Amino acid sequence: MSTARQLTVICPHCKGKLSCTAFESINTELDATLAYQVLTGDPFTVHCPHCSRPVTPNYPTLWHDMKRHAMIQYTASDDEGVIAEHIKSAKEAFEHFRKMGITVKTELRIVTNRVEFREKAMIFHEGLDDRVIEMMKLIILSTLDRQKDEMPAELHFFVSNKQRGFAAVSDAGELMGTVPFLNDMYSDFVQLMMFEDDESKDYFVNVGWATDYLQAHPTLFEDEA
Repeated sequence: MSTARQLTVICPHCKGKLSCTAFESINTELDATLAYQVLTGDPFTVHCPHCSRPVTPNYPTLWHDMKRHAMIQYTASDDEGVIAEHIKSAKEAFEHFRKMGITVKTELRIVTNRVEFREKAMIFHEGLDDRVIEMMKLIILSTLDRQKDEMPAELHFFVSNKQRGFAAVSDAGELMGTVPFLNDMYSDFVQLMMFEDDESKDYFVNVGWATDYLQAHPTLFEDEA
C-alpha cells in the first residue's frame, strides 16, 4: 500500500521552515490518484509559505506497479552504501515472499534522480520494456552523432496527449526538441534483443546499460544494416 508521512524541511531560498507530505511509497493500484499525479505532474514539489518559491524535498520513494509487476526505487542519494541498503531490503522482501510460496515476478529498478523515477514509471505504465527503450535512446543518439546534429546530453521518454516521444535535453537541462517514438523500431528491437531468464537482476537500466549490452552482443543489428 502507499505510505506517507509529514516532513519538516528548510526552504533553500529563504531558510524558513515548512511542512510537507513525504510519499515514501506509491502503490499504483491502491492510490491511483497519486500515481496519476506522478505520471502527469510533480507531487513532490511544494511552495514555501514564506517566500512562495518551489521546494522539492529529497527523500526515498518506492513506486510499486502491481499490475505490471514493476518496482522503482528512488534512493534520494547516489551513495553506494545507501543504494546497497535499498537493494538488500528488496532482496530480503522478495526472499520472504518466496519462502511463503509466493512467486515474485516483479522487476526492480534503482534510480538516483526524480526525472528518471518519473520516466521509468511512465515506461512501465505504458506496458513497455525499459531495456528496449534505453537501446532505442542509444541508437538515436548514435544516429544524431553521425549526422553531426547538435547533440543532446540525454533523451527522456515521455507521453503527452497519448503520444509517445523522446525529449532531447542539453547539458544545462534545457529542452532542445523532441524525437518521435517509432513503434516499428520498438517492435523490431523487442524481437532482436534476447534477455536471459535467470537469477541475475538489472537494477540499473539506462543508456550505459544499453552500451554494455550492445558490446556484449556486437552482432545484434547486423541484419538490420
